[in-house]
Amino acid sequence: MASDMVGNIKGVIVLDIEGNRLLAKYYNMGFSSVEEEKLFELKLYNKSSKQSHNRGGVFNEILNLGKYVAVFKPHMDISIYIVGTNDDNELVYSDVLDTLNSVLDSLSREGIERKTIIDNMSEFLIIIDEIIDNGIIMTLDSEDVLSQLAKKNPNLGESLSFSKVFSKAKSQIAKSFGAQQKESNTQQNSLLFYLHVSQEQLW
Repeated sequence: MASDMVGNIKGVIVLDIEGNRLLAKYYNMGFSSVEEEKLFELKLYNKSSKQSHNRGGVFNEILNLGKYVAVFKPHMDISIYIVGTNDDNELVYSDVLDTLNSVLDSLSREGIERKTIIDNMSEFLIIIDEIIDNGIIMTLDSEDVLSQLAKKNPNLGESLSFSKVFSKAKSQIAKSFGAQQKESNTQQNSLLFYLHVSQEQLW
Protein backbone atom coordinates (compact mmCIF):
# COMPACT_ATOMS: atom_id res chain seq x y z
CA MET A 1 0.00 0.00 0.00
CA ALA A 2 1.15 3.54 -0.71
CA SER A 3 1.10 4.30 3.03
CA ASP A 4 2.82 7.67 2.68
CA MET A 5 -0.02 8.97 0.48
CA VAL A 6 -2.65 11.24 1.93
CA GLY A 7 -5.75 10.79 -0.18
CA ASN A 8 -8.83 8.62 0.01
CA ILE A 9 -10.30 8.20 -3.44
CA LYS A 10 -14.06 8.68 -3.66
CA GLY A 11 -14.57 7.71 -7.26
CA VAL A 12 -13.11 6.74 -10.62
CA ILE A 13 -15.33 7.80 -13.51
CA VAL A 14 -15.02 7.50 -17.28
CA LEU A 15 -17.42 9.55 -19.42
CA ASP A 16 -17.58 9.72 -23.18
CA ILE A 17 -17.49 12.95 -25.17
CA GLU A 18 -21.27 13.40 -24.75
CA GLY A 19 -21.20 12.81 -21.00
CA ASN A 20 -22.48 9.23 -21.06
CA ARG A 21 -21.11 6.89 -18.42
CA LEU A 22 -18.73 4.22 -19.64
CA LEU A 23 -17.58 3.24 -16.16
CA ALA A 24 -17.98 4.47 -12.60
CA LYS A 25 -16.62 3.09 -9.34
CA TYR A 26 -17.58 4.93 -6.16
CA TYR A 27 -16.11 4.49 -2.69
CA ASN A 28 -18.28 5.63 0.21
CA MET A 29 -19.77 8.70 -1.47
CA GLY A 30 -23.16 8.01 0.06
CA PHE A 31 -25.23 7.82 -3.13
CA SER A 32 -28.50 5.95 -2.56
CA SER A 33 -29.33 5.30 -6.20
CA VAL A 34 -27.90 5.12 -9.70
CA GLU A 35 -29.90 8.27 -10.50
CA GLU A 36 -27.95 10.21 -7.85
CA GLU A 37 -24.69 8.91 -9.27
CA LYS A 38 -25.65 9.98 -12.79
CA LEU A 39 -26.75 13.41 -11.59
CA PHE A 40 -23.31 13.87 -10.05
CA GLU A 41 -21.70 12.69 -13.29
CA LEU A 42 -23.80 15.16 -15.29
CA LYS A 43 -22.60 18.04 -13.09
CA LEU A 44 -19.04 16.77 -13.43
CA TYR A 45 -19.35 16.59 -17.22
CA ASN A 46 -20.98 20.01 -17.58
CA LYS A 47 -18.37 21.77 -15.49
CA SER A 48 -15.40 19.99 -17.03
CA SER A 49 -16.72 20.63 -20.56
CA LYS A 50 -16.89 24.37 -19.87
CA GLN A 51 -13.46 24.37 -18.24
CA SER A 52 -11.48 22.21 -20.64
CA HIS A 53 -10.77 22.70 -24.34
CA ASN A 54 -7.65 20.57 -24.40
CA ARG A 55 -8.59 17.03 -25.45
CA GLY A 56 -5.55 14.85 -25.83
CA GLY A 57 -3.42 17.37 -23.94
CA VAL A 58 -0.46 16.55 -21.72
CA PHE A 59 -1.61 17.89 -18.36
CA ASN A 60 -4.32 16.86 -15.92
CA GLU A 61 -6.96 19.40 -14.98
CA ILE A 62 -8.65 20.14 -11.66
CA LEU A 63 -12.20 21.23 -10.86
CA ASN A 64 -14.18 21.77 -7.67
CA LEU A 65 -17.71 20.44 -7.32
CA GLY A 66 -19.23 21.26 -3.94
CA LYS A 67 -17.37 19.35 -1.26
CA TYR A 68 -15.57 17.28 -3.88
CA VAL A 69 -12.59 17.88 -6.11
CA ALA A 70 -11.96 16.03 -9.37
CA VAL A 71 -8.70 15.65 -11.25
CA PHE A 72 -9.41 14.71 -14.84
CA LYS A 73 -7.74 14.09 -18.18
CA PRO A 74 -9.65 14.63 -21.43
CA HIS A 75 -8.63 12.13 -24.11
CA MET A 76 -9.82 12.09 -27.71
CA ASP A 77 -13.36 10.84 -27.07
CA ILE A 78 -13.46 10.14 -23.31
CA SER A 79 -12.50 11.80 -20.04
CA ILE A 80 -11.20 9.99 -16.95
CA TYR A 81 -11.91 11.51 -13.53
CA ILE A 82 -10.45 10.79 -10.10
CA VAL A 83 -12.75 12.20 -7.40
CA GLY A 84 -11.89 13.02 -3.79
CA THR A 85 -12.85 15.50 -1.10
CA ASN A 86 -11.79 19.12 -1.51
CA ASP A 87 -9.99 19.16 1.86
CA ASP A 88 -7.48 16.57 0.64
CA ASN A 89 -4.37 16.87 -1.53
CA GLU A 90 -5.35 17.04 -5.20
CA LEU A 91 -1.73 16.35 -6.18
CA VAL A 92 -2.19 12.82 -4.86
CA TYR A 93 -5.31 12.42 -7.00
CA SER A 94 -3.30 13.65 -9.97
CA ASP A 95 -0.63 11.01 -9.25
CA VAL A 96 -3.33 8.31 -9.20
CA LEU A 97 -4.67 9.53 -12.55
CA ASP A 98 -1.14 9.59 -14.00
CA THR A 99 -0.61 5.98 -12.90
CA LEU A 100 -3.92 4.87 -14.41
CA ASN A 101 -3.25 6.71 -17.67
CA SER A 102 0.28 5.31 -17.86
CA VAL A 103 -0.94 1.72 -17.48
CA LEU A 104 -3.74 2.20 -20.02
CA ASP A 105 -1.45 3.92 -22.49
CA SER A 106 1.06 1.07 -22.22
CA LEU A 107 -1.59 -1.60 -22.69
CA SER A 108 -3.50 -0.12 -25.60
CA ARG A 109 -2.17 -0.13 -29.13
CA GLU A 110 -4.81 2.34 -30.29
CA GLY A 111 -4.36 4.79 -27.44
CA ILE A 112 -6.84 5.62 -24.68
CA GLU A 113 -10.23 5.90 -26.36
CA ARG A 114 -13.87 4.88 -25.98
CA LYS A 115 -13.59 1.66 -27.99
CA THR A 116 -10.58 0.47 -25.95
CA ILE A 117 -12.46 0.97 -22.66
CA ILE A 118 -15.65 -0.73 -23.90
CA ASP A 119 -13.84 -3.69 -25.48
CA ASN A 120 -11.69 -4.28 -22.39
CA MET A 121 -14.03 -3.24 -19.56
CA SER A 122 -13.30 -6.17 -17.21
CA GLU A 123 -9.55 -5.68 -17.63
CA PHE A 124 -9.92 -1.96 -16.96
CA LEU A 125 -11.77 -2.73 -13.71
CA ILE A 126 -8.96 -5.08 -12.66
CA ILE A 127 -6.43 -2.32 -13.32
CA ILE A 128 -8.38 0.11 -11.13
CA ASP A 129 -8.56 -2.49 -8.35
CA GLU A 130 -4.77 -2.92 -8.49
CA ILE A 131 -4.29 0.82 -7.95
CA ILE A 132 -7.20 1.49 -5.56
CA ASP A 133 -8.73 -0.83 -2.97
CA ASN A 134 -11.99 0.46 -1.49
CA GLY A 135 -10.77 4.02 -1.92
CA ILE A 136 -7.29 3.41 -0.51
CA ILE A 137 -4.33 4.02 -2.82
CA MET A 138 -2.36 0.77 -3.09
CA THR A 139 0.36 1.77 -5.55
CA LEU A 140 1.46 4.59 -7.82
CA ASP A 141 3.94 2.43 -9.75
CA SER A 142 2.59 1.58 -13.21
CA GLU A 143 5.26 -1.10 -13.78
CA ASP A 144 4.22 -2.76 -10.53
CA VAL A 145 0.59 -2.78 -11.70
CA LEU A 146 1.58 -4.43 -14.99
CA SER A 147 3.68 -7.05 -13.19
CA GLN A 148 0.91 -7.86 -10.71
CA LEU A 149 -1.60 -8.27 -13.53
CA ALA A 150 0.71 -10.62 -15.43
CA LYS A 151 1.40 -12.69 -12.28
CA LYS A 152 -2.26 -13.06 -11.37
CA ASN A 153 -3.45 -13.99 -14.83
CA PRO A 154 -0.74 -14.79 -17.42
CA ASN A 155 -3.40 -15.19 -20.13
CA LEU A 156 -5.25 -11.98 -19.34
CA GLY A 157 -4.32 -10.04 -22.44
CA GLU A 158 -3.55 -12.69 -25.02
CA SER A 159 -6.67 -12.15 -27.12
CA LEU A 160 -6.81 -8.38 -26.60
CA SER A 161 -4.95 -5.28 -27.66
CA PHE A 162 -3.28 -5.58 -24.25
CA SER A 163 -1.30 -8.70 -25.23
CA LYS A 164 1.93 -7.00 -26.27
CA VAL A 165 2.59 -5.39 -22.92
CA PHE A 166 1.39 -8.37 -20.88
CA SER A 167 3.85 -10.50 -22.82
CA LYS A 168 6.56 -7.98 -21.99
CA ALA A 169 5.62 -8.06 -18.30
CA LYS A 170 5.65 -11.88 -18.28
CA SER A 171 9.01 -11.82 -20.05
CA GLN A 172 10.44 -9.48 -17.41
CA ILE A 173 9.22 -11.77 -14.63
CA ALA A 174 10.71 -14.82 -16.36
CA LYS A 175 13.97 -12.96 -16.98
CA SER A 176 14.16 -11.98 -13.31
CA PHE A 177 13.54 -15.60 -12.26
CA GLY A 178 16.14 -16.79 -14.77
CA ALA A 179 18.73 -14.37 -13.40
CA GLN A 180 18.10 -15.65 -9.88
CA GLN A 181 18.38 -19.25 -11.09
CA LYS A 182 21.63 -18.45 -12.94
CA GLU A 183 23.09 -16.82 -9.85
CA SER A 184 22.12 -19.88 -7.79
CA ASN A 185 23.78 -22.22 -10.33
CA THR A 186 26.94 -20.08 -10.33
CA GLN A 187 27.14 -20.29 -6.56
CA GLN A 188 26.69 -24.08 -6.69
CA ASN A 189 29.42 -24.43 -9.35
CA SER A 190 31.79 -22.29 -7.29
CA LEU A 191 31.18 -24.48 -4.26
CA LEU A 192 31.84 -27.66 -6.28
CA PHE A 193 35.07 -26.18 -7.66
CA TYR A 194 36.18 -25.24 -4.15
CA LEU A 195 35.49 -28.76 -2.87
CA HIS A 196 37.35 -30.28 -5.85
CA VAL A 197 40.44 -28.12 -5.28
CA SER A 198 40.36 -28.78 -1.55
CA GLN A 199 40.19 -32.53 -2.21
CA GLU A 200 43.22 -32.37 -4.52
CA GLN A 201 45.19 -30.43 -1.92
CA LEU A 202 44.42 -33.13 0.63
CA TRP A 203 45.92 -35.76 -1.65
